[in-house]
Parts: sequence; C-alpha cells; structure tokens
Amino acid sequence: MDVRSLVSLAVTNHEFYKSLMDDAIWKKMIFRDMKIQCSEHLISHFCFGSHLKMHKLYALAFDVSKATYWRKLYSIVVDNAYGQRHPDICMRVGGFIVSSPEIHVLKNLIMPQGSIPINEHGSTFYSHYFTLTNVKQGLWIVDIDETTRILGVSLNMYLRHIDMSMYESFTRIDFSILGTYTAWFEKDAERVTAAVVNGENFESTIDLFQAREWVDKEEGVMATNSLHGVALNKEIYLQLQKDLQRPHFQVTALRDASQKICGLRIAISLDFTIANI
Repeated sequence: MDVRSLVSLAVTNHEFYKSLMDDAIWKKMIFRDMKIQCSEHLISHFCFGSHLKMHKLYALAFDVSKATYWRKLYSIVVDNAYGQRHPDICMRVGGFIVSSPEIHVLKNLIMPQGSIPINEHGSTFYSHYFTLTNVKQGLWIVDIDETTRILGVSLNMYLRHIDMSMYESFTRIDFSILGTYTAWFEKDAERVTAAVVNGENFESTIDLFQAREWVDKEEGVMATNSLHGVALNKEIYLQLQKDLQRPHFQVTALRDASQKICGLRIAISLDFTIANI
C-alpha cells in the first residue's frame, strides 16, 4: 500500500488511525521506500534514535525541501556560492545503513581486496579510495542531481544522516568542513563512477560493483543502493570523450556539533574544451 492510500485509510475512523499509525508499520515503510532490502529481524531491531514518531520521521525524510536545503548548505558553506542553482535532474537514490563508524569512498567500482587499512590519524587516502572514521551511525539518505553548464556537466551525490531531516533550517546546526579530497579519472575515461561502502560490509554490497546489471544507459545518470552502500555510474558519450578534459571528483565531509561526520557530497566535474560548444 502506498503512503497516500495508507493515510486516507487511517483518517476514516479512530480504530484505523490507531492501528495504521503504529511505529512498526512506518518503520517498515521507511526501509521499503528507501529501497533498502533487509530482513524483518533487522528492521524490527533497528533503532533510529529519534524522539519523533515514525510517520513524522517518514514525512521529513521524503520532504523534497530537505534535499534542497542540503544542496544549498554545500553551496554556501563549501562553495561560497549564494546564487540559486537549478539542476536539470534531481533524483532520490534511496538509503543505506551505517552500522560501524567507518566508511570507504571508492573512485572505481572495483571490489577492494582484503581489509582497507586505517592510519594513525583515522583516515587513509589512496588513488582509488579513502576511508573516513567517526561517522554518525544509522540510516543515511542519498540524493543525486546533475546540472549542465556551458563548458561541462556537474554531477553531485549527496549523502546525509536521516537525523538531518529533522531541522527546519540547516543554519541552526553547527557544521564544519572536515576536508575536501580530490581524485582524478583517466582523461579518456568512458565513464565516471563512485561508491560509498560502510566498514567491512563488502559482502552486502557486491551488487554495487556489478554496474552492467543495474545501469540504465538511456537514463545517462544512474545510481543504486544496497544495505550498506551506494554507487553511482555515469557513462560519457563517445562523441564527447575527445573534447573532455581530465574529469575528477571532490568529496567534502561535514561534521555536526558532536564532531561526527553527518554528511558527504561527492561532486564530479566533467569539463569540456571550447571546441565542444
């Protein structure tokens, strides 16, 4: 049953309302509509840590304006850009579970071999991946947008903890920029990719790395999620490759007042030479 039908049924009488507003029902709907496939046992034992009723948390998590707030936050805090940006494509990817305080950001959709080490400073950075620690655990929401510019395309993937949906304005949160990491793709790359995986949960994210199974070439931009991760893949049209400058992505992490990482932005830039205009 979809949300509209459920709410319509709930308001018909008091007994229906009491039954259908049960937290257990709305918790399942959050997992279902975030496209997180997991067992009933995990859902029933999962704790959001929020004081809100589950139907209110659902409404906030799927409030389009919250995704807009998040994009504005990065534009102002990170890019120092106060102008309004109008993406050509905005899409909710879904969600995933962060069950340990480490996340790995991968440039390529290649399954890492063995465990990924963490250095004494709590992070690692290599050419293909890096690790962040002290990450806020719980359910994370993922959105993407794409903006066509005169000299290229900007593709952004926004990841945020679901608790960030509870704020009416992000100006009330004490955010700080943990750092910005840049990685470069090959100049003649046929596609640009990125993945975020939680901890050592690679066994539950294998499907993320099988891009041929989930990429819809007609869409141009595609992303998918699994229980403990999310991946993005964008193919570069053959006729544009010759005029493409070396593409790159930047990952910016934000911390909340407790110094835990509560949000990430992966910004991919595809810049073309003047000959391609």
